[in-house]
Formats: sequence, structure tokens, C-alpha cells
Amino acid sequence: MEIIRKRSKTDDGESAASKFISSTATDHLLLEILVRLPDCRTAIQCSAVCMRWSSLILHSSFIPSFINHHRHQLTQYDSAYTFVFGCYTVWLSGSLYRRSIAFCQWFSEKSKTLHGNPKISSSGTSNYQYLNFIPNPNKQYILSYFDDLLLVSTKLDCSGFYVCNPLTKQCIELPDPPQDKFRNFAYGLVCQTNTINVVARYRVMKIYSDFSVANGSPFVERAAIFSSETGQWNKSTLTFPGISTGGPNFKKIVAASNGVIYWPQGEPEYKQIAAFDPFTEDKDKQCRSIELPVNFSRGWCAREDYVHLGVVRGKLRLLQLFMIKRYGYVLKIWELNHNDNNTSGENNIASSSSLSNTSWILVHGVRLNKGDKNMMHFSAFHPYNSDVIFLLRKNVICRYEIGVGEYEKVGEFPDSVKNDRNPWPAVQTVPLVHPPWPTRIPALPSV
Repeated sequence: MEIIRKRSKTDDGESAASKFISSTATDHLLLEILVRLPDCRTAIQCSAVCMRWSSLILHSSFIPSFINHHRHQLTQYDSAYTFVFGCYTVWLSGSLYRRSIAFCQWFSEKSKTLHGNPKISSSGTSNYQYLNFIPNPNKQYILSYFDDLLLVSTKLDCSGFYVCNPLTKQCIELPDPPQDKFRNFAYGLVCQTNTINVVARYRVMKIYSDFSVANGSPFVERAAIFSSETGQWNKSTLTFPGISTGGPNFKKIVAASNGVIYWPQGEPEYKQIAAFDPFTEDKDKQCRSIELPVNFSRGWCAREDYVHLGVVRGKLRLLQLFMIKRYGYVLKIWELNHNDNNTSGENNIASSSSLSNTSWILVHGVRLNKGDKNMMHFSAFHPYNSDVIFLLRKNVICRYEIGVGEYEKVGEFPDSVKNDRNPWPAVQTVPLVHPPWPTRIPALPSV
């Protein structure tokens, strides 16, 4: 994070604020004040005030105390998050790939502060090069995300992988994944962090589709899984309880929550949710199939354009949004509940056994007025407010509060990507959730 350091000095060289506090506050009291600074950017700037403040902020105990304090303040709905919007690209040469090239960003108010108040256009979005610190800025494809981290490819053939933090501009290059005869259709990124927001370990999944599996047999997925501890990829065959439901879906939605990667299974209609725990060594507990909710609408409205997975306050959510001409839009949102509440670790990581005892809770089931003639499409969940979602209406990004029924325009796509006929199916929204302190990615081991 690029920080501008400034000092307001008195004649003796000591900052006025530090001189005043030094005569009245102990280190313990001053530390309690510093951990209550509004964000990490302000804290880093304050470390330049004087030697005393610097020693307290750079002490090993400061970041855990700062994180612990601010995690208890996340009841506020304006916490820092960033939406990165991108366009799908399609390349046909024996295989079909769909990736997202970042073209603009929308920042919450706290996210603007963290990013140093970036220049925002009159449309409410920013189209500056958000990922310009990664090689090949004109050939970057966002493949997956987790909290404030992105998985990015810089080559059209799905190589040149990087895991990066756009806020701090930290970037770790991964080795290329192994080649496979199957067509890849989805990517996943999931991390586990320690008390100072340093990634303890992470996994990257490259999921393939297997045309050789016939209907009526157990559902099988092929995957290459990258481990941050070994710095290597390994091929795996994933067998899920349930029945194979046909061919692959190249636009499957991948979401990660509490150490588990989830994606829908079924083509053309979704039939179930796959859950994969890449951190367990027990093969019998790695894969689970989760049935869709009993009040989930089947048929055409169970297809990919109408069903979305996401994460709100660390919990997996399933959304279904479709239109019935006579009644308007139908909106349903469920949350995945781990019935045994069996969690482990400092990051509330769901244990593998808890995947077998889950249920869906219907959070919202409402109808939305169609309003004007513009079609609506789901964009993203609000990362913290369970009653708010973001929708795309033509070229406009809207905030919608469920139950109130009001649409608030928060941004608009730049002219270069506007399409009056069909602007949103080719648009992907990548939500980045900024924790109290930016996540740091460890270097890979030498292989």
C-alpha cells in the first residue's frame, strides 16, 4: 500500500500530537487509542508521527489487537469492500474458455479511503488499471477470488497464474498447472489465515469436466489442486455422492466459505451443490453433494443465468432470481446452515464432518416489481448486509434493499462496454472484502 507520510513538527522535532500524548498517556493507553484508528491505512500513516508511535504500531502485538477490535465492529454496513467488474471473453480452439477482464471498479466509502480516494468518474465507477502491477496488464483474466485476494491469469491458454492483493499490490506467481485432455470450466481459491492476517496456507483448484462419465453413475470431477505448502500442482479425481446429470457447464459459479469450495452441479439445470474441502487428507470426507432447497424452483429457472452463489458474513448463500411476466421478478435467497456447528481453528473453519449435516434456511422470498422495461440481473451480494443485494439494470449498477423495494443507483458502466440490447450476461462481478488488516501472501517454498 502506497502511503504518504507526513509530519507536523514542533521546533524540537517532535510532532505536536505525540508531545501532548507523551506527557499524559502510558504506552498501554496509547496502544488502546491506536488500535481504534479507523483503518489500516491511517494506522500506517500514524507510524510516521514519531518513534514512540512507530514502535507501538510496528510491535508484533499491534496487528492482532487491531484486527480483534475491528472484527467486533463489523455490524456497520459500510465496511470496506470493492466490486471489480469484468467482461467474458470466448476463445474457440478445441476448447471454450470464459474469463473476466477487469474494466471498472466500484468502491464502498470505506474502501475509497483504503485505496487513497481514487478518482471516480461521474458514473460512480473507476476504470483505471486496478491490476496494473501484474505483468501483461492488457491480458489479465480474473479466475477466482477469496476475501481481498484474486486469482489472475495473464495468458489466454490458462497459464501465467498469480495470487495477488490489489490493495497492497502484493503478487505471488504460481507455476503453470498440468495439462489435461479435459476442458477446464471453473477455478477456485480458498485460504486459511492466522491471527495477523497472514495466509497460513491456500489452495487453488482448476476443475475439469469428464465427458466419459455416463448418466446414472456417481458424479465425477477432475481437478488439479495447487498447495501453497509444497508449491506444486497435483491431479485429483473427485467423486461426489449423487447422480451424474449430463455434460459440463462452462459458467459454473465457484464460491469459497470457511475453508470449503462450492459450485453447482448439473447441465443445463442445476441439480445439487458440490462441496469440496481441499485441506483435509481424508478422501472420504473431501467431497459432499448438498441437495438444493425444497422450495427451490426447478426447470428453466434453475439454469445458470438465474442461480448464483455468494458469501455474506462468511456464510454461503444461494440466490435465485427470475421473471414471470405476469407477476414480475421472483427473488429467493437461502443460507447454508451447518447444523452441528462443528468448527475448528482460529478462523472458524468448518470441519469436514460438518459438510454432511447441513440444511438451507430461507432468508428472503419476495417478489420485485418489474418497474420500467429494463431487464434486471443479479450482480452481487452485499458482503455484510444480508438485506441488500446489487442488481444490474441495463448499464446501471443498483443497490436494492429487500423489503423496502427501492433501487438506488450507485454506478454505471463506462461507455466502452455499454450494450443497449444485452449488456449484463457478459458481465462478471468480483466482490473483494477487505478485512481490518490486508491479507499478506507468503512466498512459495523453493521447489
